[in-house]
Amino acid sequence: MKDLSFVQSNGLHFTGKLSFYEVIKGCLDRTGLLMPIYSSVALAYDGYAGTNILKDTYVNASRYVKSDKETIMDCNEVLTSILNIFSAVITQEKGIWWIYRPTDLKPNTTFINNTLDTEIVVKTNYNLGSQIDNYYPHHCDANQQIEVKGAISAYRLRYEYGFLDGFILNKDLVHTNTLVFDNWTVNPTNAGLIVNDPNDLTGLTMISQEQGAGVYLEIITSNSFSVLNGAVLNLKASLEVSQWRQVFRFRIKRSDGKYCDYNGSWNTNPDNIIFSIVGQENYGNFTSDFSFITQPIDNNCTVTITILLPLPIQTGEPNALCTVNKIDVTDTTQTESGIIGTFYTVSRIAPPSSITKENQTVFNGDSSSLLIGSLYKSDKTTLTETWNRTGFTENKPILQISAEDDLRVQRNAIKVFSGGIYGLLPYLSIISINNIVGSFMFTNYSYDLMTNKMSAKLTQLYQDEVGDIYSVTTDDFGNTVKPTIKG
Repeated sequence: MKDLSFVQSNGLHFTGKLSFYEVIKGCLDRTGLLMPIYSSVALAYDGYAGTNILKDTYVNASRYVKSDKETIMDCNEVLTSILNIFSAVITQEKGIWWIYRPTDLKPNTTFINNTLDTEIVVKTNYNLGSQIDNYYPHHCDANQQIEVKGAISAYRLRYEYGFLDGFILNKDLVHTNTLVFDNWTVNPTNAGLIVNDPNDLTGLTMISQEQGAGVYLEIITSNSFSVLNGAVLNLKASLEVSQWRQVFRFRIKRSDGKYCDYNGSWNTNPDNIIFSIVGQENYGNFTSDFSFITQPIDNNCTVTITILLPLPIQTGEPNALCTVNKIDVTDTTQTESGIIGTFYTVSRIAPPSSITKENQTVFNGDSSSLLIGSLYKSDKTTLTETWNRTGFTENKPILQISAEDDLRVQRNAIKVFSGGIYGLLPYLSIISINNIVGSFMFTNYSYDLMTNKMSAKLTQLYQDEVGDIYSVTTDDFGNTVKPTIKG
């Protein structure tokens, strides 16, 4: 999959927001093996009431474009990142792709058939015995070996940021010849105030007109976007008038009922607007760039931008064609900080070894909507913040849970069993081996149909909870090192 770019089967780029399932399917379909995907991922974000987390969590498809803004990531990079986010693995068996979290496997595990949206229960517990005991399946060929690997005491998972150009998805106000603007909603009452030039399908052009005091004619409103507490918004617009001095007006509204006034402050007055004066007296066509910065937002919320009908700066001055050629909003706190990622570092308070696992990097996580790798709930608008494992009372970022999972599965020294087996066992199994303590999973195997023999490697798996994991989250300013072990 390293040689396969993450594109559609017809070669076109993926666009918009995709569910994790759609991303995974896009990667797997590129192999040409068009098989159904069964999944068992027992995680949920805060407030989740659905049944299929892979289909109800969304990401921006453009996150899988590299920092040069041109090179598409390969399917191996994309799929590996997603599996690491969920602490999941993937295998292919019986003409099916199986995705699951090893820590969640039970003797009878429920999987979702993502094609039919139905559930099936799969038996996963099997025993491997001895020929001496007349057990089937059993060891064979007298080549069994047991290797011991030390426990993991520390691990660091890195969330590599990718920055959106801005929150507004259709910043050039591209539209059809019937004035349909993607990612914007035209106020039908005032749609007639928009100038429709079928030869120019970008920008928003209106004819200014005098309006009474306190009159704000809403022309078009952006789709809402999510911001986090502390965000400082910077609205930028490219404006143009055909003559004289005109006043462009905008309304910035939050979902918690607050509006931004011209000083950048937030309060509940719906008459709050911000404005820009463009043009000169007795002057023709004039362009201007407008920039406005708000005070910090004091609550997690969503925000909309409404473009209002412009008006002449004073009574008696002529109306004019007024065009918003481009408009966007950014969060200055994120872009000016120099932070390029987040580290999720976990360690054991009482280290069982001196072993640290190699750092890994993922491309998505819980974060601000200015970050292109942010995760969205099923409405494709609301950001995820915290998650929990099914059956556990916890509220943590998903990448903290993922990092902690790596310590759980190797909480103590593990045994790696290898050798011949007479008989066939499913790859998707939790194996109990006679006279060896612990549960094991296949990590490698081959099967010879003629001899009915397997050559396999099984690795011990811990599924118990670990009570002494210490977790810390830090900003990544570009210096990546392995975590140190304290204790």
